[in-house]
Amino acid sequence: MRIVVVSLSAVLLVLAAGAAARAAGSFGDDDGGSHEPAIDALAEKGILADTECGDDSICPDDPFLRSVMGVWVTRALDEAPSTSPTSFKDVDADEWWAPYVERLAELEITRGCATGPLRYCPDQPVTRGEMATFLVRAFDLEPGPSAGFTDSAASSHANNIDALAAAGITAGCSTDPLRYCPGRAVTRGQMATFLARALDLLPRNKPQPTPTSGFTAIAGGGSYRCGIRTDRTVVCWGDNGYGQASPPAGEFTAIALSGDRSCGIRTDRTVVCWGDNGYGQASPPAGEFTAIALSWGHSCGIRTDRTVVCWGDNGYGQASPPAGEFTAIAAGDSQSCGIRTNRTVTCWGLYYSDGRAVAPAGEFTAIALGYRHSCGIRTDRTVVCWGDNGYGKADAPDGTFTAIDLGSDHSCGIRTDRTVICWGYNFYGQADAPAGEFTAIALGYRHSCGIRTDRIVACWGSKDYGASPPAGGFTAITAGSSHSCGIRTDRTVVCWGPKRVIAV
Repeated sequence: MRIVVVSLSAVLLVLAAGAAARAAGSFGDDDGGSHEPAIDALAEKGILADTECGDDSICPDDPFLRSVMGVWVTRALDEAPSTSPTSFKDVDADEWWAPYVERLAELEITRGCATGPLRYCPDQPVTRGEMATFLVRAFDLEPGPSAGFTDSAASSHANNIDALAAAGITAGCSTDPLRYCPGRAVTRGQMATFLARALDLLPRNKPQPTPTSGFTAIAGGGSYRCGIRTDRTVVCWGDNGYGQASPPAGEFTAIALSGDRSCGIRTDRTVVCWGDNGYGQASPPAGEFTAIALSWGHSCGIRTDRTVVCWGDNGYGQASPPAGEFTAIAAGDSQSCGIRTNRTVTCWGLYYSDGRAVAPAGEFTAIALGYRHSCGIRTDRTVVCWGDNGYGKADAPDGTFTAIDLGSDHSCGIRTDRTVICWGYNFYGQADAPAGEFTAIALGYRHSCGIRTDRIVACWGSKDYGASPPAGGFTAITAGSSHSCGIRTDRTVVCWGPKRVIAV
């Protein structure tokens, strides 16, 4: 194990190289962003000096290059730049950052991007997988158990990704399903947050404790939960990497959660959000609302005049709702849908290739949106689905229904005879609904749950992902990527599933 020794001479050499401290809040392009606290903390320590992208700009959304990785990590470790010639054939010795990259190699934090000849690829963006390996080596992070990421097992960085998650520095890129996105490029803002957590300049990603009693409503969002207490205040627990489990004070009538942020309607009908705001998805407009719906990068709400307004990521038009009056809305990955006052469904956002934003004709009473598919209950109580049909998740069965819910790749519905039927991806048994009568259902990634008419909870699917509920009577349930929670008949809350941090 490599031991990092902090030396005064090294610090002085780094400062002499130009790493002068910068006043907090002096970058004009990160104001209000989710990574602003990390950027300010690193700037105060001089770690970001000379890596700005312009006057008073840090470009938090730009890709983080391997050349800058050498500078930030070397300075974060209080190491002096190397005085040796560069060993990489593609690193120009005249570049001011070259000695930092060489020092990274001397510390065995990097081994370059290729051999024969040895190259560093300084102009390439750092991937999330590479970032994990860089930080594990730099900070000697201990190995950790599997974090449950569904897309990292085949990565050459898999062990380091698990170590980074175990240290509370990261917990993935998305939930439902839980993913890490090892091949995705890291942005400059994200890297600032990861590095600030590693240096303990920001709290690491540790879960909030689960509260116990006095709830009237509960909502799920990836790897955390929020509930409305009997006094109308909101409390959250679980992953809090973006502050999504730190609700504001006040009284609320409704809440909605995504994987990285939360929103609620106050008793005065205004909306407030907390958590990740990288796309403005946690900055709701003024006004009074009756309903809200959240997806990973955008949010929508119905105003008291029944018009819809959305905010946040609008890369596919998912935050540009049409005119008209609506009675219900739902938000998906890159699309949004709403039921108009004439009961027809209109969708907006990503519509090409899989048709997820092309709603069928007819009148509807309910809609639900999954990762890439949508379903609705018509006024004749039949179900129709549209969008991506991988694994048959959009092949709704015949019959009449009273409720539906969607996971990322499977769907379930309660029939009018109160039995449950599911369709779609079933590798873990999450679509094998048990016999019996149900009043409510909730779908996770690898498991599904329902409340029976006797108020007992039944779950099906992977027992490692929340499919082993406790005994007792329940009035409400919610299912996440790998665990579930419910409100008991005595208004206490209980959760079940893996006891680990599993979200960004």
